[in-house]
Amino acid sequence: MLWLVAVFVSLGWVLSLCFHEFGHALIAYWGGDTSVKEKGYLTFNPLKYTDPGLSLVLPIFFLLLGGIALPGGAVYINQKLLRDRKWQSAVSAAGPLANILVVLFFSIPFQLGWNQVTLDRNNVLNSAILSASLAFLILINTYVVILNLLPLPSLDGYGIIEPWLPPAWQRQFRQFGQYGIWVLIALLWFVQPFNQLLWNVARAITESLGVPLETALVGGEIFRQYSFLLVGVLILGLWIFGSKEKRWYGKGNNWAGMKRYAKALDCYEKALAINANFAEAWQAKGYVLTQLQRYEEAIAAYDRAISLQPQNTSLLMARGEILQALQRQEEAIASFDRAVELQPENAEVWFYRGSLLLDLQQWENALLSFDRALALSLPRDKTAMTWYSRSYALAQLKQDKAALEACDRALKLDPNSYTYLIWRGDLLASLNRSEERLAAYNRALKFKPNLAQLWLKRGEVLRQLQRYEEAIASCARALALEPKTAEIWYEQARCYCLQGNIERAIESLKSAIAIDSRYRELAIANPDFTAARQKNSFP
Repeated sequence: MLWLVAVFVSLGWVLSLCFHEFGHALIAYWGGDTSVKEKGYLTFNPLKYTDPGLSLVLPIFFLLLGGIALPGGAVYINQKLLRDRKWQSAVSAAGPLANILVVLFFSIPFQLGWNQVTLDRNNVLNSAILSASLAFLILINTYVVILNLLPLPSLDGYGIIEPWLPPAWQRQFRQFGQYGIWVLIALLWFVQPFNQLLWNVARAITESLGVPLETALVGGEIFRQYSFLLVGVLILGLWIFGSKEKRWYGKGNNWAGMKRYAKALDCYEKALAINANFAEAWQAKGYVLTQLQRYEEAIAAYDRAISLQPQNTSLLMARGEILQALQRQEEAIASFDRAVELQPENAEVWFYRGSLLLDLQQWENALLSFDRALALSLPRDKTAMTWYSRSYALAQLKQDKAALEACDRALKLDPNSYTYLIWRGDLLASLNRSEERLAAYNRALKFKPNLAQLWLKRGEVLRQLQRYEEAIASCARALALEPKTAEIWYEQARCYCLQGNIERAIESLKSAIAIDSRYRELAIANPDFTAARQKNSFP
């Protein structure tokens, strides 16, 4: 009869798993990712949450290590569809919160005084089995909550804080994310004091809920004794009855993560051969075809995905971006307009629509889209980019002061962006504020010292300030980086001429003309070369 402990624990764990993943999916749905409903995640069917790694590989790995082998699950949330970073954090927090609710629910019998002393005397064995199973379930759920709240990439604890980290940090941690689970395993296996600390905290919390720790530990021992075969059967069942197309889809995602797009494409096509209505596989196929520069096929894949998930705005945006790259502007605009119609409160949709209109030089319409995006909630880096894009549109409309104000808003959010600093310098040029312009370029050089065009811009403003020696030195730095750029040689020649060093001016001008003959006509028309034109050596 003791084998029933393993049965009850396994069933209880599957229930906990469903609550955990359902929590993620429900909050994502409320937060704007309605695709979770179309994916079938708003359910308590454990087969919907099976994942090749979490449901199969890791449990077997833990079994081999002699640990507790219980399957995990996963839901795939489209973060771009969530309204803002508060919702992104909430989606990550929802899983552990669901586990906490399960723990509290399972602990109710113990809170009411159901323990080894007050068991039903007429059915002692059955009561002992139930109490041991419940106690152990409470303990392992508590342990999993603590574990999952660790701030490691791939865990929910990191997912809660990630939206609030600087974009550069997010990019770095994202690269590390695929290894996060293995780092955790290494910590638990090789750093025993760390693992013991987590278990001690879990035991203390379990006892505080009125659960006898001894009962939980006995339940754990019985479970381990009978779990190998039972969990093996459970995992085998998930493998047999689980989604085979999802396994190919998971393999494809792994290859795509390693940028092996041809292999990823093969996996997605095998998934689609099993289930031609697998929208996520069509979307992933569209992505890898885009990376392989097979754009027409990518559009066809996205079209099929859209036919299956017509409310999924991320599909419409991806399709629009490809159409934009193919210069099919009207179709691209239509795709973004449809996305806006579906999710008018999605700030990122408005941002991408504005970016497309910017490329089309529809400045006023682009501004309207950027203003809508800013009125909603965007991640910090996207907010900065929106202010920058808005600044560019205003500059094209000759609203230089407003453009500068918008650029400063972008820099306030991302003060280390050399792109925004260079743009600020360019705007100050039109306002004839040379000293501030120079300061902007100098700041940009701290972050991008190997950009030849930036050294050239710095040389130009120094020339305007009549600081010719520094201007020449700045041009020299630019030439060291790009010696075959005629524009830099021409600027250096101009500085030499204004300095009075005519011979060096003519040498630099000849170098510019040798690269691009049009600079001879420019020098003839430019009054800065008046002295040089008097020389017989003038080219």
